Amino acid sequence: MPDLDIRSQIARDLHDGVIQDLVAFGYTLDSVIARPDLTPSLRSEIRRVRLDATEIVRKLREDIFQLRRINHEVMDGLAELFAGSSIQFQALGEIPPLNEDHIRELHAVFREVALNAIHHSHAKSFTLQSELYNDHWLITLSDDGVGRATITSQHFGLQSIKERITSLGGALTMESSSVGTHYRILLPRHDVPEKDDSHIGSRRS
Repeated sequence: MPDLDIRSQIARDLHDGVIQDLVAFGYTLDSVIARPDLTPSLRSEIRRVRLDATEIVRKLREDIFQLRRINHEVMDGLAELFAGSSIQFQALGEIPPLNEDHIRELHAVFREVALNAIHHSHAKSFTLQSELYNDHWLITLSDDGVGRATITSQHFGLQSIKERITSLGGALTMESSSVGTHYRILLPRHDVPEKDDSHIGSRRS
């Protein structure tokens, strides 16, 4: 199973397993809270646990939505384009959680690159390689067709790709020759918490 398809499986497992268990646990807490023999302090403490469980369920559901949306709105659209062509499409690697701007812009970028490969390059294969590092994300889009394209003002589609990546705070480089075209997209990662260095250099009083 490709790495990107594993995300959908994880989303299903979370929904059908952990979340359902937590929901059932919440109902059990509700029945305990309703017991008349509880002291006010104990009832208050159990209510706090109940609220914590509800918050965990909410966060997990957000994660599930994000996992599914990555595949549906970004990767599935790309796969559908190649499904109607003779080009073999392969996606490798892991994609980090995406916000609305990334989903919208990357969907447009991947679509433009894919259409170039389908209609102009006479490629036989197309690969999307995603690599995650500590603070950045590298995406490589490659085909084995006839390239020699350049990012200039005369090529509106390619110029649009560059502008979209720049709007996300990223950088785009492209290599194109008679044996293929390779796009390298470097984006900052927003899913990794910033390090707290406030304690560096501090001393205890």
